[in-house]
Amino acid sequence: MDLAARHPSAKQVLLAYRDDPEKQRKEMKKRYDSKVAEAATLQKENGELKKELQEKEKEIKLMQEQAKQAQLHQQRCESEAREHEAEKEGLNQQIAELQERSASLQVSCRLCDQIQTCSYTSLHARQYIKRCMCVYS
Repeated sequence: MDLAARHPSAKQVLLAYRDDPEKQRKEMKKRYDSKVAEAATLQKENGELKKELQEKEKEIKLMQEQAKQAQLHQQRCESEAREHEAEKEGLNQQIAELQERSASLQVSCRLCDQIQTCSYTSLHARQYIKRCMCVYS
């Protein structure tokens, strides 16, 4: 079944074209101009899309560089944190040693005080007291 049989108005249009070549030429020119305009519009849209794509690619590269810089910064911060943690451990160890030494010196001082309070002080005791006093000077 052909187009003319399905659409009676199409049959009239086809007959009109056959009978009027000038009308047919004008219609073809109109369709051609329409397609040219459509192609120009599509080319313009294509150019805009390409420009937008380039901008997005630049944006992606910038974001990737920013992510890389952030990652490097994070690694540096983590490294510094580990160094500070190690330093903190060393300081805690020094504090513990100083506290132990302080406690030992306090015991020695109490012994010195006890020896000094005794009515009888031996030569050995006096020498011990002098050694203890040297620690405080």
